[in-house]
Amino acid sequence: MPRVYIENITDLNPTAGYQLRDVDFGLFAVDYYGYVNSEGQWYIEHYEDSAYTFAKGDSDYDDHWANKAALAFARWDVVF
Repeated sequence: MPRVYIENITDLNPTAGYQLRDVDFGLFAVDYYGYVNSEGQWYIEHYEDSAYTFAKGDSDYDDHWANKAALAFARWDVVF
């Protein structure tokens, strides 16, 4: 079988290139994980009631992280 080379892995994984920047282990099993890439784009992962939801943006990560509880989180397939 011939080898297949992938030129741009981000086509397969929309979160490739993001690095974990912040973690907030909150009360009552509500956790947040903040990720940022080299271009300043970000996403925040929210965990509550055994479910993960996500919010993302293109700039102002610090402001969004500070106000993360007010973000509109949605399922992976909706956000990405």
